[in-house]
Amino acid sequence: MFHGFDYQRGLTGTAPARLAIMAEAIEWILAHQQKAATSARWLGAPDSAIWSKMRPTSPALRTAMSQLPPRCSRHVRACLLFSLLGGLVAAPVAADQTTIPGVEVQRLMRSSQSWNGHQLPAYRPQQPEITILRFRIEPGARLPLHLHPVINAGVLLSGELTVESKAGEILHLKAGEALVELVGELHFGYNSGTEPVDLIVFYAGNVEQPIMELAEGAVGHD
Repeated sequence: MFHGFDYQRGLTGTAPARLAIMAEAIEWILAHQQKAATSARWLGAPDSAIWSKMRPTSPALRTAMSQLPPRCSRHVRACLLFSLLGGLVAAPVAADQTTIPGVEVQRLMRSSQSWNGHQLPAYRPQQPEITILRFRIEPGARLPLHLHPVINAGVLLSGELTVESKAGEILHLKAGEALVELVGELHFGYNSGTEPVDLIVFYAGNVEQPIMELAEGAVGHD
C-alpha cells in the first residue's frame, strides 16, 4: 500500500484489472504532481481527436481499454496507451494467451543462471556465431569431462539425461525439459535411461571461438 494505492493488486488478475489499477496509479500521480496542469494542457485535445490517432488496433487491448472504470479521464487513457505502445507495460506471453490462430507458444526456459545457479557471464563484443548441435547418446554412454567457454542451452527431445559437475552437482533431465548449461565449469553427461537420448544444444559463441574444451586427458567429441 502506497499512499492509499494498493500496487499489489496490479501484479495479478486479468488485463482489464491490471489496466484499472494502473489507471488509479496515474490518477494519483496526476493529482499529486505540480506539473499535472501542464500535462493536462498537453493532452487537452478532445477525446475524439486523441482516440482518432491513438485508438488501439489489438482486439485484446481494445477490450481491456473499454473496460476501464468510467471515472478514468482521457489523460489517463492516453498515458496508458503511450505506456502500452511504448513497451513500458509488458506481460509475459504464455501459451494460453496467444492471439494468433493456430499458434501455440510454450516457454521452455528463461534464466540468467546456469542449472547449478551460477550467474551467466556477459557476452563477448566480437562477431557472434550461433552453433546448433544434435546429440544422440545410447543408453549407458557417457560424454567426457569437458567445459563450455560460451553460453549454451539445450532441449531434451527424448530419453533421460544426467549431467554432473566436477564439484558434484547433479541434474536429471527427462524428455521435453530444457537446461541452461554450465559455462567455464567442468562437467559431463550420460544417458541414465533405457532408450537413446535425443538432445539439441544451442551455443551462443563468437567466430573462431571453441564451444567445447575437453578436460586434460579426456577423449571424445570436440
